[in-house]
Amino acid sequence: MGYRRLLVLALACSSFISEACLGQIEDPPQWATDSKGCKFASPFGKGPAPAPDTILWSGECQDGYFSGAGTLMAADGSILKGDFVAGSITRGVLELAGGKRYEGQFKGNRAEGRGTLQESPSARSN
Repeated sequence: MGYRRLLVLALACSSFISEACLGQIEDPPQWATDSKGCKFASPFGKGPAPAPDTILWSGECQDGYFSGAGTLMAADGSILKGDFVAGSITRGVLELAGGKRYEGQFKGNRAEGRGTLQESPSARSN
């Protein structure tokens, strides 16, 4: 059974979310597009933007940006679902391919604010 802890500043990083989610980088967002050309602020960090055919978006595209409730699925199996405004997530759930799960607030497309982080099963000690 997993454990959860309440964080004032939640941190969730893997290949899906790089050090940009740590709140240490204040660079403007790197914009990426899904296969239909809808833009989103990439949570993938400073590296190259993901190829459009590796991103699936289930929500609306308003004025060319992810908008409203929706789910972003990445090729590595990571899932980001929640509320998006002008291409950036504001509140939702991040499930990383490695098993970590964050649910809560996002700011600047990073897990930040009130939220719950569940460590991956391999990170737990008995």
